[in-house]
Amino acid sequence: MREKDDKNSTYFKNAYDKQANLPKTKRKINPEDEGVYYNPTRSSSEFQTPKKIDRPTGKPRKAPRHAQKSGSSQYAMFIMLTVAGGIAVCIFVFAYMFNSFKTNTPQPTQSTETVTQNTPVAEDKYQEETALVKAINITRGLMELYAVNDGKTYSVLVEGKTLLKNKYGQEISLSEFKLGDIVDATFTENTDIAKSIKISAEAWEQKSIQKYTLDNTTNTITIGNSVYKLNDTAVILYNDTPVSKATISPTADVLTVKGYKDNAWSVIVEKSHGFVTVKNKDKVTDGTVEVDTTQVLQLSDIDKIELTEGNHKLAVKGQNIEPYVATLKVIAGETAEIDLATTQEKTGVVVTTLNTTDVAVTINGETQTKTDEPYVLKYGTYKFKVTKEGYDDWEKEIIVDKPTVTLKVDLAQQPKVEEPIVVIQQSQLLINSDPDGGDLYIDNLYIGLTPVKTKVDYGTHTITIKKDGYKQVPVQIQVTEPSREIVITLQKNQ
Repeated sequence: MREKDDKNSTYFKNAYDKQANLPKTKRKINPEDEGVYYNPTRSSSEFQTPKKIDRPTGKPRKAPRHAQKSGSSQYAMFIMLTVAGGIAVCIFVFAYMFNSFKTNTPQPTQSTETVTQNTPVAEDKYQEETALVKAINITRGLMELYAVNDGKTYSVLVEGKTLLKNKYGQEISLSEFKLGDIVDATFTENTDIAKSIKISAEAWEQKSIQKYTLDNTTNTITIGNSVYKLNDTAVILYNDTPVSKATISPTADVLTVKGYKDNAWSVIVEKSHGFVTVKNKDKVTDGTVEVDTTQVLQLSDIDKIELTEGNHKLAVKGQNIEPYVATLKVIAGETAEIDLATTQEKTGVVVTTLNTTDVAVTINGETQTKTDEPYVLKYGTYKFKVTKEGYDDWEKEIIVDKPTVTLKVDLAQQPKVEEPIVVIQQSQLLINSDPDGGDLYIDNLYIGLTPVKTKVDYGTHTITIKKDGYKQVPVQIQVTEPSREIVITLQKNQ
């Protein structure tokens, strides 16, 4: 019995030493309860706690005998459970490996053997092409390809197992391919079933190109210093709709170009163009149109302005108008209009200084009612004329091209011309009639009753005497002497 007790004591001591060497988080024994054991044959109320180890000496006190027996039983149970668990694990691993081997091992059937013996299976032959995507039917899973090397067209079928990738090797769906893409396609020779379609890593792409030239004669497009062939088979699109190459405007359209080697195979019009017209441009002198502060056009040289679709700021300037600024939305294929009829014309003030007063002023032939005030005129050319009696006329053409124009008018006074003295010679006439008492008229002017003395100028005169009962006979005389006496005999009426 003593030997057994010594063995039990040694077991607990060894167990304690093992637990003491573990980290605290993994220990199974609480330091405050060292020596606690559990006897599965007794109730939970029968936990027995031996006396604690004497810390000063480091020697554990001997446990009672019943505690030593219970520890031996617990150790035996531990060994049994460990062995049983190991056996169970081995059985599980063996069963799993056997099932996997059985599943992966091909099981030939009678029908398979028959087919193998009678009908040999031919391997699919695949064809590889670098091609241009000309059409895509997502519903039917079809893609029309134009081979860039031999010019042949293929309609390939895209199945669920077809491998679809972008140029970076990432898997994509059929809907992510675009018309004009250049792809590397692998498909069966006989059935055209696609094995894989990938965006070609050797294809090139240039986006948002604004500076380029198109030559329809040589079928080329020049981008920077590079010249590429642009064949009639190339895909040209605007808003995913095919358009003619002739509709592209190198001065306004923005392009994305995709190609392979020295050929451009697709042209995508990112932004097309519209037009802007200018109405009533003849009202502007020396006019210019400034587009987006980057382009200046002479107003007289333009009919329509081609501009990239979108918003643009246009400023019309002229010598005779205030700047006209407008923001227009240009829509592809449509024409917007600027009307200069409502532009505000520039005006200047003409201030005149005169060396005299009471003058008459005309501007471009129109008489001005106010001559002592400044004239407000629109920018332009005008003809001024200032007149006054006794002065020489003053005329000048002026240009109003600034806010204030000063006009100095000096009228030259005409020299006084003395009129020559004209001496009028007269003659003293004594006119009588026989019989006298007749009414005398000289040049139809009544003079008096004859005899009459009167003065007349030298020259020719007509004398008429009127008297009742006598004829009126006009007599013409020539007066050339200082005095003269004239008697006219009257004749009676018959």
